[in-house]
Order: sequence, then C-alpha cells, then structure tokens
Amino acid sequence: MPIECITTVKQLAAAGIASVWNRLAAHSPFSSRDWLEAWWRHFGGAANGGQPGDLLTLVVRDEIGQAIGLAPWWLDRSSWTGRVLRFLGSHGVCSDYLGVLAEPRKDEEVAATLADWLTGEAAGQWDLIDLDGIDAEDRVMRQLAAEMKSRGCLINLRPGPSCWRIDLPDTWDGYVAQLSRPLRKRVRRIERNMFESGRAVLLTVEREDELPRAMEILVDLHQRRQISIGNTGSFASRSFTDFHRDVTRRFLRRGRLRLHWLELDGRPVAAEYGLASRHAIFSYQGGFDPRLEDESPGQLATVATIKLAIAQRFAAFDFLRGDEQYKAHWRATPRASLRIRIVADHASARIRHGVWVAARTLKDQLAGGLKHAVAFPGHL
Repeated sequence: MPIECITTVKQLAAAGIASVWNRLAAHSPFSSRDWLEAWWRHFGGAANGGQPGDLLTLVVRDEIGQAIGLAPWWLDRSSWTGRVLRFLGSHGVCSDYLGVLAEPRKDEEVAATLADWLTGEAAGQWDLIDLDGIDAEDRVMRQLAAEMKSRGCLINLRPGPSCWRIDLPDTWDGYVAQLSRPLRKRVRRIERNMFESGRAVLLTVEREDELPRAMEILVDLHQRRQISIGNTGSFASRSFTDFHRDVTRRFLRRGRLRLHWLELDGRPVAAEYGLASRHAIFSYQGGFDPRLEDESPGQLATVATIKLAIAQRFAAFDFLRGDEQYKAHWRATPRASLRIRIVADHASARIRHGVWVAARTLKDQLAGGLKHAVAFPGHL
C-alpha cells in the first residue's frame, strides 16, 4: 500500500483528508485533525525548546487512493535523543487518547504498511519513535509495536498516567443511585437548594459570538483558582491560550465543543471546558472562584455537566489523566495508558537507548529510595 508523507501545512491542506481524519478519530477529540493541526500551528515551532521540528504525518492509502490510515507525527531533533518521531499534540496541552488511526478491520494492514516504510524507505532517517498518551487497549498501536519488533526494532512499553472515566447509565437517577450515601445526599441537596431554586444556572456556548465571553470567564476562573493554591495556571502561557481560542472555534463549528459556565445568583462562579466524541464527553479544563469555595462551585459545575451528558445520551464522561481523589468519588474508574518507545535497528540509536535505560533505571531507584526515606525518616 502506498504511503504519502506530509511535511508542510500546505501539503496537509492539499491532501484532502480532513473529513477522513476526523472520522477515524471519532473516539478521541485529541486525535482529530482540528486538535492536532491547531497544535502544530501554535506549538510546532516551540515544542522542542524553541527550535522548530518537522511535520511528518503519514497517510496510508489503499489501491484506489483512499486514505485508510494515518500516523499524525512530527520529527523532533536533539543531540541527546537524536531524531525522534512524536505524536502531534505531545507537548504543552496534555493530549490523551492519542494514536495511529485506521479504518475498522484495517489495523493490521495499516500497521504493517507503516512498519515496512519505517524500516525500508525511511530506514536511517529516524532513531526513536517515542509515543505517549496511548490508551492501553489501543489495538492499532499494539499491532504497530509488534510489527516493528518483528523487523528488528527494540520495543519499550511503560505505563503512563491513568485517565478516569464514568460509564454513564441511561438516567440521572440511575447515576445518583451509584454514588456513596453522603455524596448522594449532597447531590440531592445541591439540586434542590441550588438548581431547582434558580440560584444556580448552567450556561452553554452555542454560537461563535458567545465564545469570547465564555473564554474570558474560563481563563479568569481557572487562573484565580490555580494562583490561589500556588500554581501559575495553564493560561499564563500565551501559546496555550491562543491554541484554545483557535481550537474551541473549530470544535464549536463541528458541534463538538462543550464550554459551560455556571452562574450563582447571576454571577459566574465556575467554568467547565469539555470536548465531545461520538459517545463520550471529555472534561478537559475548568476553574472556579476561590473566594466562594464554601459554596462548592466546582461540585455544582460537576453535577450540572454530568447530568447534561446523561440527558444528551452520552455513554461516558471522562475526567482524563490524573489520579485526583475526587474522580473516584464520582464513580469514575481508571483506564490505563501506555508510553511506547520504538528504537531503530542501528547502532547509534541502540547506544542512545542504552543510555536512556540506564538513566531511567537510576531515576527509578532514586525515587524509590526517596519514598523509602520519607516513609522511614529515622533511616536518613
């Protein structure tokens, strides 16, 4: 099967794959063209310490020229790591559920075609393929790793941070019944005292002219909350802010944006920014007014957005990466992720990999020793 290698934004536009790309990524907004092209525009020149990388997105086509698979990658270079293929979206914006995309039942063909190209025509042009944010159940990625191993490459698989997902029942009452008794009572009290009384109202962006105000509210509340707990806040980064102003417009036009703000007594107190796939809502970013923490604005927003997701017939509500305790309270369960390193079959790549393994082993040993020392301070 032929492979088209895209190395410029102009080529990407001319390839005519936008609709196919978004369709193949229907399970994950973070693998979509909208998310990843926007990432390249805003982070491509700064993703490697301010040095530009090279776009290197591979399109697998069938015998009649139809795109059946896609590897949304870029080529990073440094003296330490060599030439490294990474996912678009791999830095700066916390993209989860990344992967190589393939038509249903074409995963083996796509993986084999990519492996043939990487170890054949492109052999000697890369040293490492370093991919993270991968769902541990991603069949295409596991197949690609197996194909590359069979062609002489070294494979290193490590667990990544878990994402936390709620499998939603058909009804709100059915969901509330699953919660712990204390939280169930609190949710009912929130519904009665806040929402049914009219004190709390969830507002949702539906038109493009509503986006500027909604983004202003999100940025303000996120930054306030993060600064109150000693963090800088994600929106302190100009690139991060510009990226999301761009990507929210793209997702709104496709009906995939879920940007809400919650008003309490007519005043914005919380914001929730999510993205929708075909079957799930992904809760990406949020914030609330720390001055009103006694009113639990974060919980109010969580109740409202999960209830809305059930009403809109979504099957899942995903809190994404991070093991924060509150996620389990809402009956979310962890989904494992992977980081896959594929080392090219040549000497310099294997030497670099050996150095990386040694450094990683030492780091893990030191981290384990520190945990032991903290647990048993008398041994210091």
